[in-house]
Amino acid sequence: MAMRPGLSSGTPPWAAPAYVGALIVLFIGERVLPTIAWLRGTLLALGVVAVVALTALRWMAARRADGQPKSIERALAILSTVGAFAIALYLTTADPFEQRLGLTKLATVTRGRYEAAITVAWIALLLASVLPMLFAERALFPMRRAACVEWRRVRSAMATGLTLSLVAVYGSLFCYASGELDLKADFSYFQTAKPSEATRKLAASASPNADGHANAIKVLAFFPQLNPVGDEVAAYVRELGREVPSVEVQVYDRLLVPQIAKEAKVNSDGVIVLERGPQREIMTLGVDLPAARPKLRSLDNDFQKSLLKVLREKRTAYLTVGHGELNDTQPSPDNQGRTGKGIREFLQQQNYAVQDLSSATGLGVDVPDDVARVERMLKC
Repeated sequence: MAMRPGLSSGTPPWAAPAYVGALIVLFIGERVLPTIAWLRGTLLALGVVAVVALTALRWMAARRADGQPKSIERALAILSTVGAFAIALYLTTADPFEQRLGLTKLATVTRGRYEAAITVAWIALLLASVLPMLFAERALFPMRRAACVEWRRVRSAMATGLTLSLVAVYGSLFCYASGELDLKADFSYFQTAKPSEATRKLAASASPNADGHANAIKVLAFFPQLNPVGDEVAAYVRELGREVPSVEVQVYDRLLVPQIAKEAKVNSDGVIVLERGPQREIMTLGVDLPAARPKLRSLDNDFQKSLLKVLREKRTAYLTVGHGELNDTQPSPDNQGRTGKGIREFLQQQNYAVQDLSSATGLGVDVPDDVARVERMLKC
């Protein structure tokens, strides 16, 4: 029984490494040493001649072979030709070929589109030729001296290499296209709060005066450079500043602007200062990300509370005590389990200074002159 011919007379095994080496020579000439004209030209010529010679060698071996070796050699020759074509496409966008082809005379927009399309095309073609070739050579290596080769095994390796190359091209194009879109999605467990509609409306209610600055809200963030907490806070306040004209945002490294930090009365990092006229509020988040995560999640809520305080003048609210009210220090038995803590916290959030008012503090005669609100909380 006659044995099928192997690949002993086919393309030598060093052809694939030499092909990759020629591409590396091209890369060095075009990307590493492009400013040395004579050296670039020499490396370019060597690389192109080597790629063409190795491709011709593949086709010569395909013509000599028969049976399954012929199919393998022809497939490898096609892959080598595709790689050579990719190099030719690249050369159309490189000097001096670009000028000789007249591409430099095209309109700037047209030329830019052409170069972008050609760049994507030659990279995709080169990757789709070299990677399957290397996979096929790896599968073919143990069978080179065998009397019979397995075409299906080599073909499967080629398909695997081609699939990986297409995945790489698709992933690169998808990432590029995603980067060009002005969209952002955060699917992580930890998410920093974003400016809510309520916060934006509250900030917008502080309309500037005629000069545009007198009543503006100043937001000063003091964080070290390259700090993850500072990056999250900067994204939040800058987004609010873009959407609300009456909000002026500045992010500083405290150590680089000591005078500004001194004027803002800030002596530590991880601080947000809100100012509007004489009103001033300070929020402390810190600079350690694990410790600051709970505060970052509630950043919008806390920022809104501080913003409300700087937008409203400080007023005084009195809670009456001494007559069985819910906020008495010692509530009556009827009010056990019920307190006025909620209304006290709510008034403080509305920038009220909350004080108790009883007969001992003048309730039996009159209410204080600075009173803005009197609340009496009795059992329903």
